[in-house]
Amino acid sequence: MSKKGSWGKRLEQALENCRRDRRYFKNAGGAAAAYVRTHPSARLSPDEIREIDSYWARFGVRFKDHRWYQMYYDFTGIRDPRYIPQNFANAVIYPYYNDRKITAAWQDKNYFERFVPVLRFPETLGQKIDGRYYDAEHRCYLPEDCAAFCRAVFSRLDPPETVVIKKAADTNQGKGVKLHPVSSEQELADVLALYRGWDSFIMEKAIRQHPFFAQFNSSSVNIVRITTWRKGKEIVAAVPCVRFGIEGAVTDIARVDGREIMNVIGVKEDGTVMDHSFTLTGERRPFTGTLDKVPFWEDIVSLVKEGHRYLEHFGVVAWDMTVDGNGRIICVEYNLNIPGTIVYQMAHGPFWGEQTDDFLAFLRDEENRKRYIPRKIRVRGKKSEC
Repeated sequence: MSKKGSWGKRLEQALENCRRDRRYFKNAGGAAAAYVRTHPSARLSPDEIREIDSYWARFGVRFKDHRWYQMYYDFTGIRDPRYIPQNFANAVIYPYYNDRKITAAWQDKNYFERFVPVLRFPETLGQKIDGRYYDAEHRCYLPEDCAAFCRAVFSRLDPPETVVIKKAADTNQGKGVKLHPVSSEQELADVLALYRGWDSFIMEKAIRQHPFFAQFNSSSVNIVRITTWRKGKEIVAAVPCVRFGIEGAVTDIARVDGREIMNVIGVKEDGTVMDHSFTLTGERRPFTGTLDKVPFWEDIVSLVKEGHRYLEHFGVVAWDMTVDGNGRIICVEYNLNIPGTIVYQMAHGPFWGEQTDDFLAFLRDEENRKRYIPRKIRVRGKKSEC
């Protein structure tokens, strides 16, 4: 390798290390900081802090901030050092398992059906990709052909019907999702006119939910989130939870006065829900529904494992699954960039439970520690480039 090429690689790694450190230290306490402020009982004993430090030292880590453990220990009653802090997962774990350079392309909703053909996604009515329109048969329409595109889309509707328009990329947590009732071709044309400024989107038929999901909140598309991990040649699943929206919301995550509102209820291994739901702030409510098991549970778990086999580049995938009123299992979306850890550990305890040591095994390698762990929390390693 030339000196220039070697220098370029070192510079690229130094810049990535700076980005990694910013991801870790930006809003490091996150939801845990807010929880600890409002829950005086969220405390750790000196022995518990030593146990946490001892466990993570095996992987080259020494946390300076233990607020995530204060929150998890207090909320769950499960006092276990194997919890994974959210900022550590975002800055260290997911960049190892999922290549950030390609996640944006693989998370483009316009390509979900092609990337993971074994799953059913919401029915596509049309798409806009790089400024061009495409109907459900992938026929291309230039911007000046928008009227013809509108006719092609409307021909697939049984009006009155609701269409969903979503930003195709660079979105998560329910952002960029809009619902529009449509009764005529002109109404559809008026809807499309609202999105002329969007370079890319996907237009879908609205999902009519199975009664199990609708019982939580009828206005939103509610989902069961399951995370899968490629463990060697095996795909394993963990921490399933139902997420549901608030009254009037159209997705399972809403924002009120700038605050993220998420209702969660854990799902047991057999597909039955736990006896209470909760929010990110730690508020609990008893489950009062009449249907207590996720429909087609075993099939859903099997499908997400099979779906992960098509995403060979990625070690960890979070799946948002639902069931419609006709009993069809639908993948609303999958998530590769920051799959999330907080509410799933609040529901279940440590994310990977007895498999945590295996999940963190890459941090037994000294080179991986230098590459992925921020210098300020690394037990051993070179001085940070930042």
